[in-house]
Amino acid sequence: MTENRLDANMKKHRNTILLTLAILVFAAFAVYFFLHIYRYPLMNAKPAAFICLACSAAACAALVLCYKALSKKDVPIEKTFLIFMITAGIIYAIIFLPFTVPDEGEHYLSAYRISNYITFNTDQIGEERLLIRTADLQLIGQLRSNELTPQYYSLLAKNFSFFVSDKSASFIPAKFIGSAPVGYVASALGISIGRFFRLGALPTFYLGRFANLAAYIAMVWWAMKLIPYGKTALFVISALPMAIHLVSSYSYDYFVIALAILFVAQVLRMRETSGKIRARDIVFCFVIAALLAPSKLVYFPILLTIFLVPSEKFGLSGKKAALIKIGVVAAGVAFLLLMQMGKISTYMSDGNSVSWSADEVYSISYALKHPMEFIRTLFNTVYHYTDYYASMLVGNHMVGTGSSVLPIFLWAPMLAVLFFSFLRRKDDGLGEFSPSARLRTGAVAVGTSILAALSMLFSWTPISSNVIRGMQGRYLLPVLPLLIVVLRGNKITRPRNSDKYIVFACVYFNLLAPLFYFGQLFLPEFA
Repeated sequence: MTENRLDANMKKHRNTILLTLAILVFAAFAVYFFLHIYRYPLMNAKPAAFICLACSAAACAALVLCYKALSKKDVPIEKTFLIFMITAGIIYAIIFLPFTVPDEGEHYLSAYRISNYITFNTDQIGEERLLIRTADLQLIGQLRSNELTPQYYSLLAKNFSFFVSDKSASFIPAKFIGSAPVGYVASALGISIGRFFRLGALPTFYLGRFANLAAYIAMVWWAMKLIPYGKTALFVISALPMAIHLVSSYSYDYFVIALAILFVAQVLRMRETSGKIRARDIVFCFVIAALLAPSKLVYFPILLTIFLVPSEKFGLSGKKAALIKIGVVAAGVAFLLLMQMGKISTYMSDGNSVSWSADEVYSISYALKHPMEFIRTLFNTVYHYTDYYASMLVGNHMVGTGSSVLPIFLWAPMLAVLFFSFLRRKDDGLGEFSPSARLRTGAVAVGTSILAALSMLFSWTPISSNVIRGMQGRYLLPVLPLLIVVLRGNKITRPRNSDKYIVFACVYFNLLAPLFYFGQLFLPEFA
């Protein structure tokens, strides 16, 4: 009798027990790293130890809040997304210091220039150099020291100032990224607010980061409201450690990823709508197409998913509906050619080079002249680096973290959770796709991935290399929403109540990831 009562109590409180165990494991790692950081042989390492403790406490609080939200049937998954992303985004932004995110230096300078326009600094108009506050120049000095180190934390802590009184500014030479100016508006607004209130360099920098994070959260939250199914998959895609790493920085990748998610969500919403598609839905597709395609030219094939919407949904003849679909894709391609023609012409011509190699870089012309060499390079890349790209996609081998990597017990489960989230839930009757529709969408996903690889072949790979150089798993993040269609079959499904477990696993592993990256900086033998 006692054993039966014990079993009944265990089943009743199973989830609470699992949550408690999860928090205890998290706390054990947090205390372990805290003690080692606190005793690190560096004069100013103690603040870093308390950063570790504060971030860990915030993460545990987020775990509890997400658990409570997931336990209630009437709480939408979007609410859990907001709780998690706000907490995780702030943690990632704090741990990954300025310019330790890929290409963040160039992104920061590009956003700063737009901030000059927002704040009506007319001296910036027509000027190729960057007009920047004297207070921010010291931070700019770290632009090329883009790797996390214990000393970097100490340096920023030593030079921190919340407010500055100096209004002076000067021009400096700077490299700008001009392909996606709209993607810098949010961070530029953050910088502008910091400058208006005369905040110091670091607080102003972080306002720009948090503005990007807020814009990304709002766009993905909107997509989750739009999409008729696959909300759990959107949660996992948008909240992968690599995604949070990018969107809590100055990188305009937040804009590209969010637009890809929004476009797929809108297409699926239009496909499942019970009535005729509204004109504003079509206009919305045109707007996203005009923003997504030129931001990064390799992602324009994602626009082809518009053909998943049946023609009868438009309330027009088949030919007129087809013209609208073609028009959406054409609008994206037109803006792409307008913004990226210079880069495309560079890919076409021979004789280009990169800073890290004296050899000539691959070009489309060279590939056409040496087709077997070109095919061999693609094959070698797939053969040798597929596992590397897969682990990097979810958050392993982050650029800027030096030799630090995630242990396999973190990134491997995240890959499994990602795949599991794409599967159809047993009780989900929406989203019936024919095998041909899934196959076509799969071809778009593969084609977009190949284009991402080719962009690095034609811009970063010397002809002496037998593999593509510079390709990273993060380039595949905008492709992931397509897998909601590709893997949504009827033969392989997941349990009815699996959503909350997928989301909680995603939350848990994604909050552990920055703790491990942070801890490994102070424990080189642990890396």
